[in-house]
Amino acid sequence: MTSLNHTIDSLIDKYSGNEYVLKRMDNYITNILPGLLENADKNNNERHKRKEVLSCKSTEYINKFMLKNKYYYCCQNELFLIYDNQHFISCSEDDIQYKILSGITNDGELHSWKYKIKVGIIKLIKERSPLKAIPESATIQFVINLFFPTIFTSRNHVKYFLTVIGDILNAKTTDIYIASACLKNIINELHLQNNAYFENINLINNIKYKYHLYDFNKCRLLYINKQIKHIDIPPDLSKYAVDILCVASHYSSRYQSSDKFLNQCNEKITVEHILFLQQNKADDIVNCFIDKHIEPCEKSSISNKNMLFIWKKYLNEKNLPNILLHETLLSMLKEKIKYNADGEIFVGVTSKILPIVAEFINFWDTTVIECTNDVIATAEYEIDEIVVLFKKWTNKKIHDIEDSFILELIRHLYVNSDGNIHIDDDKYIVNIKCELWDKSLEVTESLTLFKDEYSEEITELTNYNIKSLSDAYTYYVLYKKDGLVISKHYFDKVAKDIMSEFLDSDGLINNSWFINVS
Repeated sequence: MTSLNHTIDSLIDKYSGNEYVLKRMDNYITNILPGLLENADKNNNERHKRKEVLSCKSTEYINKFMLKNKYYYCCQNELFLIYDNQHFISCSEDDIQYKILSGITNDGELHSWKYKIKVGIIKLIKERSPLKAIPESATIQFVINLFFPTIFTSRNHVKYFLTVIGDILNAKTTDIYIASACLKNIINELHLQNNAYFENINLINNIKYKYHLYDFNKCRLLYINKQIKHIDIPPDLSKYAVDILCVASHYSSRYQSSDKFLNQCNEKITVEHILFLQQNKADDIVNCFIDKHIEPCEKSSISNKNMLFIWKKYLNEKNLPNILLHETLLSMLKEKIKYNADGEIFVGVTSKILPIVAEFINFWDTTVIECTNDVIATAEYEIDEIVVLFKKWTNKKIHDIEDSFILELIRHLYVNSDGNIHIDDDKYIVNIKCELWDKSLEVTESLTLFKDEYSEEITELTNYNIKSLSDAYTYYVLYKKDGLVISKHYFDKVAKDIMSEFLDSDGLINNSWFINVS
């Protein structure tokens, strides 16, 4: 006001002697200016009201758009996603902008604000991470079914695993999760996918595959089907990685933490296994092992090596990792069981497992020969064949022996870095020969009989009468009247080694083989 008064006073002073200008000034101020100011005030109020209306409508439009359209953004790879209530699917920013602008075009009032609204919505979407989304039931069930029943033994096992992953993603845990090595490929892939889409968070820091002097109270066990020896990365894992990570983060939020999930889990066996190390001291575990597998027997003894094997058997039964170093275990056992340091044996004790172990060692030492690498490439036996031969060899009745037990026994006693014997695919014992059954010789003899059977009706010129390895194997099965039957896998392996120059890529036998006298 002071400024206005000063301006008017200055004008009056300036034109104090000019009657014409003063009359015009009086007319402007008295008659014209009030109307102009009134109109200006009216227009200004209308603009403010319109702006308020547009602002409200704009906010309403933005809120409705965000509610109706489940767009999300991955900051690491600058990827826009749309959630269709089952999966997160990639989409382009152009498509999102088109949808925004199309909706505004249909609402004429907001047309002048369309670019402002577009920028605002895109900004909000970029602040919206899939890890903060609440997945629908269809997504949750889909993710659970990726892991159950192929990997985990129950749906609660899957939920716990996902909650653990979510806890790590959200930096909510310092616990150590000891997992089966079979899970390593899956966890590594989830780690890579998370870092590709979101922040660089190391899933691997909290998940270990071997026990190494960790505080038992901080350890949790990730329980999987103990019959599984190897897990390939599910083909859909990378495709649906965002779905998995979203559900994991959601579970972590829903249950607050993986430990609190266990508090409401009604599967007692699952909970007890996961918390096994937290709820049991090392001394309690060793005592349990002794109660279950070690028995007093005055004239018997158990060597260090056999004791470690019995321990491995116990861990396998419990689906536990190797939670004690061998030196630590033996030291603890020496305090509880009489020990002869010179003989490196525990005295006055035995185990129900050991008679079978002793019998198998005798069988192996008596009948099995270790082959050198340059002998024959076909020196191998399947584990079930070894078990059958062992049962046949021993005079004792053994009915309940499992292939997995014998496999672990062979791995423990005879497979080492210095020897030639090794195990392939948890099935084939390679570089051995059992005197009870010369498999290679059996294939050779069968091929000779097969050759003799058809040599008279086959000549080099008879193209219509063509034989194959499958025919040779069929002949062998018919010829084999009793005892173990060689698998086609092994039969073909030996046959190809014997008659390689007479076979084509499809396993068809050249007729010249039948008339070849060598």
